[in-house]
Amino acid sequence: MPLLHVNFYSETLGTNTSMDVILPYVNNWNKHTALPHQTLYLLGGGGCDHTYYQRNYPVEKYVEGYNLAVIMPSVITRYKYSDSRYGMKWWSYCSEELPEICKNMFHLSKDREDTFAAGSSGGGHAALKLGLCRPDIFGSVAGIHPALLCQRFVDAMVNKGEERGYELQMIFGEKVPPEDEMFELLEAAALKEHRAAMYLCCGTEDGLFNLNVDFRDRAAELGFQPAWSQGPGGHTWEYTNKILPEVIQWLPLKNLRQ
Repeated sequence: MPLLHVNFYSETLGTNTSMDVILPYVNNWNKHTALPHQTLYLLGGGGCDHTYYQRNYPVEKYVEGYNLAVIMPSVITRYKYSDSRYGMKWWSYCSEELPEICKNMFHLSKDREDTFAAGSSGGGHAALKLGLCRPDIFGSVAGIHPALLCQRFVDAMVNKGEERGYELQMIFGEKVPPEDEMFELLEAAALKEHRAAMYLCCGTEDGLFNLNVDFRDRAAELGFQPAWSQGPGGHTWEYTNKILPEVIQWLPLKNLRQ
């Protein structure tokens, strides 16, 4: 499968940035049926750049044979994929500019049913946020032990004296604003015309397990019918490696001969 390392300029970020892209292998026997491609935006957690998944997981093997493009952007931010008041607009970039750039650059389907987002930790939070806020673009989203930004998440870290909690307070204030608070976004998403299909999974030894269970339960109460998976594991790359193939198989993928 073709693997592209793409460097480009983002007007939203005001800087050059990068993404790794895996494209389906198209040849004479499937060239008339393989296009346009379905798309998976695969998002990394805090501190992960566009090379993270390629360096740690055999992503190409997981998607081999499918008419699926995998977009792995560099989003090195401590802002939880949110727009900074005085800095870079990471949310606007990921939810608006990046999909438009990719659709113009590659032969991608413009249908929401063919557009997916997934990620682990902070990337899982971002994928679910894309599903809640942009169901007009994303038809299916998946969070692998997502580090859900919400008031409860921030307060728990502050109460433990964790530096990360104080950092989030400096970024978002003592109260997480509604446009970034995942439980409030979930309530708002329940009123929208479109709903993205949702997959959640978390290891039972993960410190975020109870938070994810509560998010799953509230989503179910609101009628989202989220798929759920749990099993042994913590907030580790090993757990992601174990569950990522299952997440990809959950997506409504088309093979190259369809």
